[in-house]
Amino acid sequence: MLLPAIRAAVGRHRRSQDMVLLQQIGLKMQRWSVDNGEILPSMTNESFLATLGPEERAFLTTGKVTLPLGTNGFIALQVESAQGRIALFVDGSVMPIESGATLLHAADATRLAVSLANAAALRSYNTEPFLSDHGKMAAVEEGWHWEGLAGYGKESLIARVNFDSKGQNQSVEVHLLIDAEYVP
Repeated sequence: MLLPAIRAAVGRHRRSQDMVLLQQIGLKMQRWSVDNGEILPSMTNESFLATLGPEERAFLTTGKVTLPLGTNGFIALQVESAQGRIALFVDGSVMPIESGATLLHAADATRLAVSLANAAALRSYNTEPFLSDHGKMAAVEEGWHWEGLAGYGKESLIARVNFDSKGQNQSVEVHLLIDAEYVP
């Protein structure tokens, strides 16, 4: 009875270690990128690999890289470790991916956020003013956060949309913004 609980605790500990290692790799990626024209390094780039410590190199070589660097606007690297899949985002954040889960890519997450913002604006203000270029998408620990601003007559509407990495657990706020202040 105690053995399964111990195994589960050990698994959680190993997964958190994997996430810390991937986050360290992400920080080194960001530093390398700043020094090299704001581009992401490839997994074969020797100058980037030279910045990694032995433990980080071992993690990348024993973990299966399932999404190469630079193939997505937000996900920099996805690794299949012994403890499950982990995604490293371009902003340096790290998130575990549930078994069988499908992460939304940035473009899909943006389309969903704009659709949710427009539906809320339609209900409250009888308009659908938001476009994908009216806002900014960010990967956060819980999933995705989108914030957008759009004209509405002489005023503006501001929208904030949050959902998890699968597009579920959605929260949407749309407010009228007059003279840079919210009007409930």
